Amino acid sequence: MVKALRGEPMDFKRVAERVLPRFREGGDLLYVGLLTGSLAWSAMADGDMEAAHELSQESLAVYRDGNDIGSAFVTLEGSAVLLRAAGKPDVAAQVDGAYAALRETYGVSAPPGLVSQLNLARARTALAHLPEPEEEANRAIGRRMTFDQVVSLILQET
Repeated sequence: MVKALRGEPMDFKRVAERVLPRFREGGDLLYVGLLTGSLAWSAMADGDMEAAHELSQESLAVYRDGNDIGSAFVTLEGSAVLLRAAGKPDVAAQVDGAYAALRETYGVSAPPGLVSQLNLARARTALAHLPEPEEEANRAIGRRMTFDQVVSLILQET
């Protein structure tokens, strides 16, 4: 923190991994969700899709339990990429559809900086896609899902 106040760069990942157990122990779910979601993005940027998937699942579970839909949007969008990278394009398309519908309903989306990271992860990773009619059919299924339903779907995909 002192480094940040001096304008020196901080090693976010190292700091987050050090304080995350304290937030978990203290039951501070807001920060557990934020840190695990941020660490998931960091892992995705590093190409560690397995760690990104585990961290994003924890983040989504926390957000669902706290009914924090706004904070979950960033992690929802990243989850679709992780599911495609894991060879689950049908589930990923459903998550894409749910994300689009929820974004329209609540008027929330990922910040531009994270969208750039997401696009980079998409470009770096071999992502599975369905033929367009199947992709669109799965997106339509996702568009009818509630927030709880889409998070439950993602959490089932271990």
